[in-house]
Amino acid sequence: MLVRTNTGYSKFKGVSGYGHHVTIAVPMIDTTRDGFPNPGETQDLKRIESDICEVFGSRRESLLVATTTIPGIREYILYTRNPDAVQHKFDNELMARVFSHRVHIKIKPDKSWDIYNKLL
Repeated sequence: MLVRTNTGYSKFKGVSGYGHHVTIAVPMIDTTRDGFPNPGETQDLKRIESDICEVFGSRRESLLVATTTIPGIREYILYTRNPDAVQHKFDNELMARVFSHRVHIKIKPDKSWDIYNKLL
């Protein structure tokens, strides 16, 4: 597993008000034999990450704190203060931007940021 975290949040036990963990999973379509992204796939994933930041990061409604990559899938991990808006934005904004990949979302309560802290 490859993990990239925003370590700026590591000194906190969570950011007050951001009590829901969001995982946006992107199954890859162009991988090496080991299941990791080829150069073209890497560019697509960077574009998707940029779209995620634009859609969910406006007015700091959600914070992108990490990405994980395992063979065949990349996950973007966010924390949000408005889980209802995240689902709405996923359905109506992100899905209108991402045509190259199937994208999935999972939203769960995590006030103590356990998922993030396990990645550090």
